[in-house]
Amino acid sequence: MARDLAAELDGNGFGTCTVQLDWLCPGWHGLDRAVDLAVRWVLEPLAGSERGAGRQAGYRRWDWHRSRYAEWVSVTPVSAAAPEQPASVLIVEGCGIGSARARELLDVLVWIDVPEPVRWQRAAAREHEFLVAGDAEETEPAAARREMWWWPVWAAQEDAILARERIKRYADVVLCNA
Repeated sequence: MARDLAAELDGNGFGTCTVQLDWLCPGWHGLDRAVDLAVRWVLEPLAGSERGAGRQAGYRRWDWHRSRYAEWVSVTPVSAAAPEQPASVLIVEGCGIGSARARELLDVLVWIDVPEPVRWQRAAAREHEFLVAGDAEETEPAAARREMWWWPVWAAQEDAILARERIKRYADVVLCNA
């Protein structure tokens, strides 16, 4: 959905820069930590400045195939559609980014309602892409990943964050994406 939003905004003259929370999430048990890292590494350095002239921001990319951090990725708020132009919109996508510790640094919080079966189907599709991309560098037993062993772990973290933070209540925009 973030890709679609970015494409729509770019197509209407708004430059966008997108960061996905799972790019910096430290493994299957790290969703809460990913929110903290997004605040510290991405949102705080950009706070109080225009998006295009923000201070250095970035994150350590999590290598899901090797289960460890990889390179530092600079977040330079420039338009994906026109890299010579400053981005006017930073999109940070992921469950938990509307938590209180991040919310104060956001201009707009969008909540997307997705039924549980649809969430699972989308996760399974991403898992398939992950397996296909990771076949050459496999470090975990493929069978365990194919069974989506991690889904209950991940969903429980999402549920805990959502119950604790009540993010939907603070959303500026609520969408249904079934």
